[in-house]
Amino acid sequence: MKHIYTLIITSLLLISGLHAQDFKFAFAAPDTFLLPSGDVNGLTVYFELTNTGSDSVELFANRISNDLVSGQDSYFCWDLCYGPAKDSADGAIMIAPGDTTNFAQYVQLLSNGVDGKSSVTMDFVNANDTSQRIARTYHFFVGGAVTSNERIDLSQAGLTKIFPNPANTHMNISYELPTNIHQGHIRIVNLIGASVANHAVTSSNDNLTISTASLPSGLYFANLIVGDQSVASKKFVVSH
Repeated sequence: MKHIYTLIITSLLLISGLHAQDFKFAFAAPDTFLLPSGDVNGLTVYFELTNTGSDSVELFANRISNDLVSGQDSYFCWDLCYGPAKDSADGAIMIAPGDTTNFAQYVQLLSNGVDGKSSVTMDFVNANDTSQRIARTYHFFVGGAVTSNERIDLSQAGLTKIFPNPANTHMNISYELPTNIHQGHIRIVNLIGASVANHAVTSSNDNLTISTASLPSGLYFANLIVGDQSVASKKFVVSH
């Protein structure tokens, strides 16, 4: 009888192993964000997923909840970038064992100058095993407040100015880091969310000059990153 119980337990463990989660978030990114009242730029929050299994995994992304204050919009980028009316990505992203998505995937809130609390929930699912899925809800407080045990107050952080805009050979970015944060970086991404430049910044300086001479003409976003968190985003144009 003991051998039968052992066989049953072993079989259950093997079955559960077949359904083990083969991917996870690459870092424990904050999920609650505070934006100043009247903000018109919104916020871009990046998510990276890592394949923890031994085989390649094919992941789809879905926006399963879009609880927004009237007048605000949300976008997300996965294989492509999708607008407010599109909740499921058309294509999947294949991630090899041990690899991580390439930081071109994100959810973006466009606050459009409207105050209020909004939330967006993203769901990531294995195309070949829908029992394997993870989700995360991102909360945005525009003109609101969160308690100290939720997340740090980001109201003092931001990208205050980008000039000239449009830029030709170079541009200047004025920024403010959160209180008690002394370093971060500014990542430049193109319209489809691909990173094209990355520059370290410190609290000892509040202005960054970067070359745009090698960037093709078009629309870009400058994102202020602190740790693994995008705390501010501002769009600009390169025109040669």
